[in-house]
Amino acid sequence: MREQCEHLVACGAQPTTAIHIVPASVGMYAGLGGPFTLAELDDGSVLGHADSQAEAKIVDQSADVATLGRRWERIRGEALSPWHSSGKRQHHGHDRRAVAQEQQERQQRR
Repeated sequence: MREQCEHLVACGAQPTTAIHIVPASVGMYAGLGGPFTLAELDDGSVLGHADSQAEAKIVDQSADVATLGRRWERIRGEALSPWHSSGKRQHHGHDRRAVAQEQQERQQRR
C-alpha cells in the first residue's frame, strides 16, 4: 500500500494529472460502482473503458459515454479538491477549517 501511495504522489506531480481523494466519511458514492476511464481522442471524440471482475468493456456509444461523464462529475463533487488531496497543505488550523468547509459544501450539494 505504501508503494501505491508513493506512486500516486509521483503521478500527481505531473502537470496532466490531478488526484482527487474521496474521504471515507462520504459513505456510498458513484465511484464504488467500479473503475472506469474516459479518454478524449485527438479528433475530439471520447471513449470510455469500464472494468469489473468479470469483464472489461470499451464504451463508445454516446449515451453510455455521457453516463460515465456524469458519473465522473458526481465523483468529483464528492472528492476533496486536488490541492487538499495532494498532501501539500500544512496541518494548520486554517487548513482544517478549509477541509471542513469543503465537506460542508459537498453535503449541501447532495
